[in-house]
Amino acid sequence: MVLKLLRSQLPAALLTLKTKAPQSQHMCGLIQAELFAGLEWFNFVVDKWPDFTCIAATPEEWLIKKIPNIDDNVRVSVFSHGSDAVTTTFLQQCGINFQNKICFSAIEENIIRCIKNMTPTQGTIRVTEPCFMFGVHNKVSNMSKDIESNGVIVDELRESDVDYVNATWTFGGNVHTRAFISNLVESFPTSCIRDKETHSIYAHMMLSSDLSMGMLHVEESKRRLGYGSTVINNLAAKVIQIGGIPFWYVVTDNLTSTAMSKRNGRTLCDDIFSWATYLPHKSNEEKFN
Repeated sequence: MVLKLLRSQLPAALLTLKTKAPQSQHMCGLIQAELFAGLEWFNFVVDKWPDFTCIAATPEEWLIKKIPNIDDNVRVSVFSHGSDAVTTTFLQQCGINFQNKICFSAIEENIIRCIKNMTPTQGTIRVTEPCFMFGVHNKVSNMSKDIESNGVIVDELRESDVDYVNATWTFGGNVHTRAFISNLVESFPTSCIRDKETHSIYAHMMLSSDLSMGMLHVEESKRRLGYGSTVINNLAAKVIQIGGIPFWYVVTDNLTSTAMSKRNGRTLCDDIFSWATYLPHKSNEEKFN
């Protein structure tokens, strides 16, 4: 039996999850984002209450209807600190439909292993983006004053910047990602560096639906000026102000981003967090050919 959490139960769930951090940080962020912005993007389901072992965040029905290309934007998330048997039972009961294509975000190896063992003849789960999790050092540096004498200002992103952010994001570039980014800009703190006169953006970073910091981009002509470090630290300070824990993901083979992250923070744990796609065998040909 699984239970859908009421909004009034989310603060208590968050307290429980924090005792399992940093592995639970992604799920913590999803709940904190819901409490902060009231997006109502996810249903939160647990295996028992209040001492739950497993929790899943699945998209609300209205969101699935609103964003047809939901694969690229809002994904299913699962966290479990239980045995494989407990986790598998939860996956079977929590409402995830393994007859459809499913995209997962920030899941650990135990979840991937259970899905593989649970559905060996039904489908295949493919890991697409294994990532390290980084966080800031104990003290966030204020680097704004160091660069604001160079004709630039540290600012927030605006709605008028959404097209630019969408074009520079590795996974962006379509109308669905534009809508996703627009919603995030409207709902959460952001950080950017822009020219004082032209208002052109030279660097930016923003929060995603789990309050993870991401979409970092620095214009090529403005690199090695400290702009990337500035927006990381500026946004981290804003996350702390709203009660969150600053963290971000870096794809394991992205050496440039890994180096920058090590200069501005530290790995929070040795675990790998993966973005993955589950493809049911019977629909592979229909959906992807």
